Amino acid sequence: MWTTTDNSVEFWEDVFGHQIVNIAHQYKQWTCTQNQNLLEHDSLGSLCKQITKAISSGLEKITNKKHIVMNYHSYETAIIKTYGVCLVGWPEDVRFMNPSVIGTVAEAQKLRDVLHSGTCFWRKLSRSELDLFTTELNTCHAASKTI
Repeated sequence: MWTTTDNSVEFWEDVFGHQIVNIAHQYKQWTCTQNQNLLEHDSLGSLCKQITKAISSGLEKITNKKHIVMNYHSYETAIIKTYGVCLVGWPEDVRFMNPSVIGTVAEAQKLRDVLHSGTCFWRKLSRSELDLFTTELNTCHAASKTI
């Protein structure tokens, strides 16, 4: 281990004025206060925040609009039709909904993981895809159906 090779123990004491064991302990305490420990990292609340951030930042990036708000309830109209973008790769076994109402850590982990891996991503629709989508959406609205 590099922290205890040759005279590195003296280095930590001479340069930083602390023993390496104390620095390691302080680092562990710091990571816990930064919500970076494993237990906090995978809590439902933390996962939901990570998911929300990934979805929002991806939406801002693809639309080039700052402070755009994701709308899960009217997603087809408010996001797809309005901005011509869609979210691809949402896990089939995780209901499409606001991350804040996801009920289990397992579902939240699955969604967070596909977002972070790039399996779930924002995609800009082509003009023909958007036209087809808008036609289908209007047909459904005319028939009082939802997609």
